[in-house]
Amino acid sequence: KTKSGDLKKISMNGKIFKKVKTAFTNINHFNEGKNFKIQGLIGFPILSQQKTIISFARKQILFEK
Repeated sequence: KTKSGDLKKISMNGKIFKKVKTAFTNINHFNEGKNFKIQGLIGFPILSQQKTIISFARKQILFEK
C-alpha cells in the first residue's frame, strides 16, 4: 500500500527542499540479498529543483547551490 503527501520541507546534507510531493511505501524487498540497506528513493520532484550531478564513480549525488 502506498501513501502520498506533501512535505513542507526536507533536507539532505544541508540542502533544503521545500514543498516536495512524496510517496511512502514499504521498500524492504529492495534490500533482500544485499549487504547494504536502501532507506529511500530520490525522484524527479527533488532532482528537478536544481542542477544535479550523479557521480557513480564517487558514489555521490551533488546539488548545485
